[in-house]
Amino acid sequence: MPVPWLAIEVIPTCGFPYARISHRRIWKIRARFARPTVGGVSCKPLNQQAKCLDGGEPRPMKVVVCHSGGLDSSVCVIRALNQGHELLSLGFNYGQRARIELRYAKNLCDRFGVERKVFRVPRWSRPPRETHRDRDIEEIRQRPSRGFLPGRNAIFMCLAVTEAIGRDADEVWLGLNCIDSPGYPDCQPAFVEAFERMMTVGTDHPIAIRAPLMDLSKPNIAAEAREYGLTRDDVWSCYRPRRKRGGSYERCNSCDGCGVSNHAWEMIV
Repeated sequence: MPVPWLAIEVIPTCGFPYARISHRRIWKIRARFARPTVGGVSCKPLNQQAKCLDGGEPRPMKVVVCHSGGLDSSVCVIRALNQGHELLSLGFNYGQRARIELRYAKNLCDRFGVERKVFRVPRWSRPPRETHRDRDIEEIRQRPSRGFLPGRNAIFMCLAVTEAIGRDADEVWLGLNCIDSPGYPDCQPAFVEAFERMMTVGTDHPIAIRAPLMDLSKPNIAAEAREYGLTRDDVWSCYRPRRKRGGSYERCNSCDGCGVSNHAWEMIV
């Protein structure tokens, strides 16, 4: 019989069901659930986190969210805030073409009163990559964009864990999902679980790594964003922003980022 302080947490995953006892005294039961309908999204956590066995609500935690300014990570920020967690929005400036996304992340943090921090990753000489254009949603699902940078998420996650340890945080959240990004190896449950095991072995302060949107489609995520009061104009997903006169930017509406984003928002209109 579980001891009284043991909390039960139900976590959806794209993998097979299993259960384990975590280093944080939480019994995690991972199982596949039917995905919620687009119209049925609420502001409550979609991972159906159970109440503590003593009848109380799950305790507030310190959470570091990797927050690019895109749809997925922005929903993670507000979901964590909605759950009452002490929150840090962590961004990364690595010379990306779409640095405008950092401005969108800051605007969202200012709007909701969330602490924001940006790490600079200097001298990252990335090979030039020309992204795909005008692919439909099925093509995008079949194979990754040519702009995919192998190892990028792992680097960001290492930095996020380091920041979390310094803040004595409980969890690091990532806006990854495997439903509409099946071809990306670092957006899969196996990657997140392997990374968590590595950091548990390699640090003296294990941090739980969570991807709370992993088992949701993009339209599901957009529907949750709308429940939080967000629109597509509050987040940035374009890989190839065009600068206009006056210094503002507009979306290209041809890259994979725009294709997935447009599909998501159009499905919930």
